[in-house]
Amino acid sequence: MHNDARREVAATGGVAVLIRASQEHSLDAMLLAGFTGALANLTEAYEFSVVVVADGGVEALLDITQAHGDKPRVLCRGTRALANMAATELGKARLSTARAIGTLIDASIGQPVLSEVQANVASTLCSLSTSEPARKLIINCGGMGALREAAQMHAGIAKIDRALRALAAPHDAKRSLPSTPMGDSLLPPPYSTFLPSGF
Repeated sequence: MHNDARREVAATGGVAVLIRASQEHSLDAMLLAGFTGALANLTEAYEFSVVVVADGGVEALLDITQAHGDKPRVLCRGTRALANMAATELGKARLSTARAIGTLIDASIGQPVLSEVQANVASTLCSLSTSEPARKLIINCGGMGALREAAQMHAGIAKIDRALRALAAPHDAKRSLPSTPMGDSLLPPPYSTFLPSGF
């Protein structure tokens, strides 16, 4: 989706229309796959991600993710949109709740073989972990365990390793996580023991 199309959707109230349609047709998996795909595309650009969050996109996607965790296309697209929205301050605030974090972790556990879901959930949890209260909530909701399981099954996904590192030790929002080559792991024991050899 080009920015002109995104701008038109955002300016004409298209996000609210999409959300209403998803609520009215909450059992139609094909329509919901289209809806989650549209929000994932729309939120690729930060300025439009802010609009989607403000119009209730986080809550709508959480509802869909909880109700349709068994639908791979819906879940892949929905978690991608949530990961995009976690890059905004309002998105982080709306996703830093027990419900949102629990829903993300359930998506990871419920679809362990879907690498896209695992990467999207890890990316979202990593973004949220810049807030110490959210980091603790993620840990208390079982996020470390879910990410360790994902790391064992999906060794090549760097986002999972970054999320594990982000959750492993307290840090403040001003400090960014160091980036490392794929072969390096900054995880202190015991977390590094859960990663496949060569990480």
